[in-house]
Amino acid sequence: MKSKQFHSKLFTDPYILTLSPVEKLIFMYYVFNSKVNWIGTYEIADKSVIFELGVTQEELDYVKNKFQTEEKVLFIDHWVILKNSEKYDSFLNNVQLMNSALLQYDALPIKVKTAFGIFKPEPILAKYKSMSQTCKTRRLNTPPKKRAKNKQK
Repeated sequence: MKSKQFHSKLFTDPYILTLSPVEKLIFMYYVFNSKVNWIGTYEIADKSVIFELGVTQEELDYVKNKFQTEEKVLFIDHWVILKNSEKYDSFLNNVQLMNSALLQYDALPIKVKTAFGIFKPEPILAKYKSMSQTCKTRRLNTPPKKRAKNKQK
């Protein structure tokens, strides 16, 4: 995703208020870096995070462990799953954006899909299932687009 809406109320979120400055930096990075997609599940190497933030491997390991223990972010190999990435997004009610989200989900490795289904909150999973049905129904009921014929002069 090239851009993501930023909600300033994130800074007053009770969880964010408990974090140290380095933890806040890393948390914000995981939520707003250039790899973040609609489903809040993406692949990124620790080396990239360390390089872009200027933190040490030890700092990153400590913070990742904290986020995982507190069930805010799940890490699987080089994959990141944000627990409540949809909290400040409204795309779950937009069929076009939901189609994109479903395509992103379909592209995930099986191991990551399984973890996604366990880690994400139940209301979010229910919304995905509901919108998935809506998207499939619309795709089935929408006639294919006709190609415009190139007119040669």
